[in-house]
Amino acid sequence: QQPGGFGPPPGNQMQPMGAGGDASVPPYTPGMKTQTLNLDYNIAALAGYIIPIIAIIIAVTEPQEPQRRWVRFHAWQAIVFCIGSSVALNILISVMAQISGALAGILSLLWLGYLVLMVMNAIKANKGEYMNLGPITKFAAKKA
Repeated sequence: QQPGGFGPPPGNQMQPMGAGGDASVPPYTPGMKTQTLNLDYNIAALAGYIIPIIAIIIAVTEPQEPQRRWVRFHAWQAIVFCIGSSVALNILISVMAQISGALAGILSLLWLGYLVLMVMNAIKANKGEYMNLGPITKFAAKKA
């Protein structure tokens, strides 16, 4: 533990992106700006999760240079997470609405879970970290 007894015990500390985790996920480099929107990378990644059109712009316009992989990774992860979650939730709720309107109403609360995950991803991106979303993260790392 840190002095004063606060913080995680040694060995249980959160790993920064690319360190000790998935080697294919690029590390964060502070001070970089996007070429098109001229945003700091952490701000661009945060905004991409909240406003997916920003993630699409970054994914399409940011050059395929190794030092730019981090922002492209977050752009692709935001795009796939947003589109995949939206499609899956809409299909699930539509099917459930055919079975029971009340059940569909309850399942609509899944949108709240989606919103929470989106905000958590945005906060982690702003800190230079990432949230492992399984196959979405692997796909984003390959596209970056």
